[in-house]
Amino acid sequence: VVLTPDGTHYLLNGVKQFITNAGFADLFTVFAKIDGEKFTAFLVERAFPGVSTGPEEQKLGIKGSSTRQLILEDAKVPATHLLGEVGRGHKIAFNILNVGRFKLGCGAAGAARECLDGAISYASDRKQFGKPIAEFGAIQQKIADMATRIFVADAMSYRTAGLMDDATRLLDKTASDYQQQVIDVLDEYTIECSIIKVFGTECLDFVADEALQTLGGYGFINEYPIERHYRDARINRIFEGTNEINRLIIPATLMKRVAKGGIPYLPFLQAVQEEITEVGRRPLCALGPLGQEVQACEMAKRVVAYTVQVIMQRGLADLGEKQQHLMILADMIIDVYAMESVTARVLEQMRIRPLADVSAELDMTYVFVASANQRVASHAARLLCNELDGEELERHLETVRAFTPFIPIRTIDTKTRLAKRLVADGGFKFI
Repeated sequence: VVLTPDGTHYLLNGVKQFITNAGFADLFTVFAKIDGEKFTAFLVERAFPGVSTGPEEQKLGIKGSSTRQLILEDAKVPATHLLGEVGRGHKIAFNILNVGRFKLGCGAAGAARECLDGAISYASDRKQFGKPIAEFGAIQQKIADMATRIFVADAMSYRTAGLMDDATRLLDKTASDYQQQVIDVLDEYTIECSIIKVFGTECLDFVADEALQTLGGYGFINEYPIERHYRDARINRIFEGTNEINRLIIPATLMKRVAKGGIPYLPFLQAVQEEITEVGRRPLCALGPLGQEVQACEMAKRVVAYTVQVIMQRGLADLGEKQQHLMILADMIIDVYAMESVTARVLEQMRIRPLADVSAELDMTYVFVASANQRVASHAARLLCNELDGEELERHLETVRAFTPFIPIRTIDTKTRLAKRLVADGGFKFI
């Protein structure tokens, strides 16, 4: 990008790939470097000289949308068409990505609900051996697992939306730099938005696959809507930064904030070290329906903090380059956020509704936290086994085991009960 000699226009050159709605959009947001250095956002209109689009891409899914290249050949963009300030395009780009990731994860959870409802409807009508297949254990397990993931994704989405709403609500809307303040505030939720994106899109992939399996051969036929859902779902793990990139962002951003003092990691770690030697300092299991789950959330945080400390002590100062380590660590963080979100949601529901009215919500929380609790410990063991061996490894594994409470749950009975409730309701009816 260069500024014309008279200072009235910028000349943009380059190609943007995979532009959604490019076939009919009249306005494009383009990020480019002025003089090869200053990363800046531009508002580019289709009618500007030098602007054109490539042929329509033939895609696996989302066939109802237009996807083309945006081609800029000395595209003449008025200097007044800057979006924001010169050299500050990264602020706009990152926050667009953050909000986009959040909305994508939420939308994916909504699509997953439609897939589940379709599977429940089919399983309720389709009979085999004289009864609906919804009464068979293998189908009941699928229904319960799909509903549980959707419920957790929903809880995470509402929690994150509430956090961002509360943060922006405190800002002075009359301030001259209000919009900049909003951008700065939303930047604080980079981790949460990436978590929502990863969990929500992978929830949809899981549900679309299990829903199609529930329909059997009919799920593979385009006469039934699940076939389109299955194809359309796949792009979501690529949109707004691949899930691999978002997994790298989560721990990397967390470590940056720890280094800057934005997160009190060291005091927390000190408390964990004291709890290792003094069992009485560890969080106790509270009384009540979700006492074990609340304790598991607290313990999982300690497992994550402890594991990070151990692998950092092993000379992995360049952990930022260890992508396999980071992705495992990201999965641990995602599970902790998910456990905490769903537990907090149901605790609030228990506060305002009779216990009998939240029985299914409790069942989904029991199922998810029990499995997530074990996944966090398993991921910690994988990281530790990669860096340690012998007595040293066993000592650290014993610490992880000590901080991983066993949650006895009758998983089969719980899932059967949950599936029956969903079938009786005719779909996912939880709020």
